[in-house]
Amino acid sequence: MSKSDPEPDAGVATAEPPSPPSLPPTTSTATPEPNRRRRRGWVIAGVAIAIVLIALAALVAFFWWQAQQPAPVAHPLVNSAVESALRKAHVSAPPIPATTIDLTQIKATGSHHFDATFTYDELVALLSTFTYLPRSTRGVTFTVNSITQADTGEIKLYGDIASRGMSLRGWIQGPVKFADGKIAPNGDFVANTNGLTVKGSQALRTALIAITYLNAYLRAAPGLKIQSATITSGGIHVVGTAPDRISW
Repeated sequence: MSKSDPEPDAGVATAEPPSPPSLPPTTSTATPEPNRRRRRGWVIAGVAIAIVLIALAALVAFFWWQAQQPAPVAHPLVNSAVESALRKAHVSAPPIPATTIDLTQIKATGSHHFDATFTYDELVALLSTFTYLPRSTRGVTFTVNSITQADTGEIKLYGDIASRGMSLRGWIQGPVKFADGKIAPNGDFVANTNGLTVKGSQALRTALIAITYLNAYLRAAPGLKIQSATITSGGIHVVGTAPDRISW
């Protein structure tokens, strides 16, 4: 030992250098890539399902709102309206039954000229009482529930279109003309089926279903031949030939 080095004090313990603190074993907190992708997929799927549920809820609310809207009152089958129309056309007939009558089963005798204006109630009552299922429309029928006149002067038909067990309820509106013994479209139409309103070619296709049916009905009516038909403020003015008497 060198003389310059101090001797250690026997009564004082020599301090050991502090040992470094122990650290817990290192573990990785990163999410494995497959788990991360799976979690992201569940989030996307959840968002997609939520969007679909919201869209379905909005659709149900829309149709519920449509169902709450006041629909035009359908004209009931009133025998007095049928009898009034027949009187205007000077056609005699047995008492009108409470049930419907197949148009093809009517027997017509005699013939005469008539000139009369029929109300919309009378026309609906005639169409509802004397029913017809034409073959020419391939089973597609248009049942008229009511007829009104729009502010534009156009006819508005409320009814049901039925085909192959399916039925659509709605209305069509547009200008029509009567020429060459039949009804024809004469401009743009608007149609509404089951609460959805369409215009243009889609509306015209719907209107043609009703027009085709009504023309087939007029052709099948025994002893009836219409020469002209014009829309008036109180109904439709018709000139033509009708039978003297009908029976069934």
